[in-house]
Amino acid sequence: MCNWKKWIWPGIFAVVILTALSTWFRADTVENDLTAKALEDLKTEHSWAGVSLDGRDLTLTGTAPSEEAAAAALKIADDAYDVRVVSDASELLAIANPFALNAEKADGKITLTGNVPNDDVRAEIVASAGAAAPGATVDDQMVMARGAGEGFPDLAKFSIGEL
Repeated sequence: MCNWKKWIWPGIFAVVILTALSTWFRADTVENDLTAKALEDLKTEHSWAGVSLDGRDLTLTGTAPSEEAAAAALKIADDAYDVRVVSDASELLAIANPFALNAEKADGKITLTGNVPNDDVRAEIVASAGAAAPGATVDDQMVMARGAGEGFPDLAKFSIGEL
């Protein structure tokens, strides 16, 4: 008859060692998979957001354009499959008071300075400036900030068109 007590400790030791080795060798694969899943969900609506993982613990990074965007991105990251804990290390854009946009046209060059709420609006304003003065170079020196008024993108494009 076999004495099972003689085999219990070597069996437990083997299971612990094999578990530790598999965790150590496969941790990068798990982190890469979770990073890809979280970024896929975030990139559609929150392109500003980035993530870093430590095991299954996710840290949200980046500069949020508003408090609502930061909260929404944190919720999306928290709902990501297989993420255990989500911590928020994101920052908010500074508030510009007054929120201003300046455009100056001189010598075949349009210089844009002031504030812009996000990269999408920046692209619209730069495209509007290029369309308003064909052949002119557009020098974009705008800085992202919070505090844009209601209808800012439309007003900015109208103003650039009048320039």
